[in-house]
Amino acid sequence: MLPGARIVITSRPGCNLPPCNRTIEVNGFTDDSIQNYIEQFSRDNNELKVFIGDYLKNNVNIASMCYLPVHCNFVCVCLSDMRLSTQSAPAVTTMTQLYVLAAINLAKKLHPALKQINMQSNSKLFFDTVGNSLICHSELAKNNTMSTPVRILCCQRDLDDFGVHEKDRGTGFLAECQMHGKTACFKCKCWTFNHLTLQEMFAAIGLLRGPQQALLQLVKDKDSIRQREVLIKFVIGLWCDSQNTWFMEHLDSVRDQLDPQTHPHPGKLTHSV
Repeated sequence: MLPGARIVITSRPGCNLPPCNRTIEVNGFTDDSIQNYIEQFSRDNNELKVFIGDYLKNNVNIASMCYLPVHCNFVCVCLSDMRLSTQSAPAVTTMTQLYVLAAINLAKKLHPALKQINMQSNSKLFFDTVGNSLICHSELAKNNTMSTPVRILCCQRDLDDFGVHEKDRGTGFLAECQMHGKTACFKCKCWTFNHLTLQEMFAAIGLLRGPQQALLQLVKDKDSIRQREVLIKFVIGLWCDSQNTWFMEHLDSVRDQLDPQTHPHPGKLTHSV
């Protein structure tokens, strides 16, 4: 494309962004567009449309998230899975719960054999199959998010260094993109998390599994708190929410099986708060 051309699309206008000659504001969904999206998502399934609509009416927090299109998609996908699932699922009322459920659903798509498993009775099978992949993504996301400035692109070497295997690339977690240089012969294959918020959720998992010093540094630094507000919300959500405790405990057990000497238990966050 044109040398020096740059297009930045962000839902975080307060972040440190490269200088641009022109800024265009792109609005999120309105109430009408949310309703239209739900109708298009449900298509001819009227029961699903009614279920999603009633769920949002009774959960203001989740409904308010739908003004961001990516959140609206996650909400519809997760609620659809809840509606079609034969197993009982806990109510989703927070952004953290929504993203944990979205991560689980995306991980299932990597392994078709896991698609219909009951998470309550077969959680060990699920984490034995995809736990290592989730851990690798969390370490990659932590490295990107804690960099200054925050990184959103990963090269081949980054994925290799953090153990993200070929089969996990270009999936629901990561999207492939091409970077073009000033000369037509320069091309570079890169990957990015499908949304910055998804990267921040995985980064929160990585932080909670790591040394407490990194968490303390995060919450003590005023600039870091301002720039990484969503990350901190995920950290608090994963730590405080009893519905997500099992998720973190299973990841800890996977880590210990991989190398208990290299990855000692970080201890409880309550010891340092």
